[in-house]
Amino acid sequence: MRTSLAVPVGAALLLAAPLAMPAPASAQAVAGSKYTVCNFDDPSVPKANRQYPFRFMLSTALANTTRPKVRKAVRSVQEVLRAVPIRDDQGRRVVVDGSYGPQTAQAVTRFQRRQSLVVDGKVGPQTWRRLGNKYCWRFH
Repeated sequence: MRTSLAVPVGAALLLAAPLAMPAPASAQAVAGSKYTVCNFDDPSVPKANRQYPFRFMLSTALANTTRPKVRKAVRSVQEVLRAVPIRDDQGRRVVVDGSYGPQTAQAVTRFQRRQSLVVDGKVGPQTWRRLGNKYCWRFH
């Protein structure tokens, strides 16, 4: 039996559905997006999203971007770095805000050094794959 609940004008109509275990907040925020390090199409089985979605590197040059796809990708990188955990030069955990600022660049540099990658503080295809392949499971 399906039931519906009417809500005030301007809000969505909610339909009752079978309950499932909720995915972690980080998974819910990026579910089903090709612009994330981890692919959450099926939150019970996180896997790396091997496809790097841009023709440019994520770096501090994009710190003030308003492009939603870039901000979503940066937020995803920050969530993985925070989950690992990788800290900035002052020992602080990465702030997940979607802005690729100096703190994110420092954390990426530390991650690259630990993973024996080219250390440039930017996220490109190699760093993207390494973040995903090694750390997507930490969201569950």
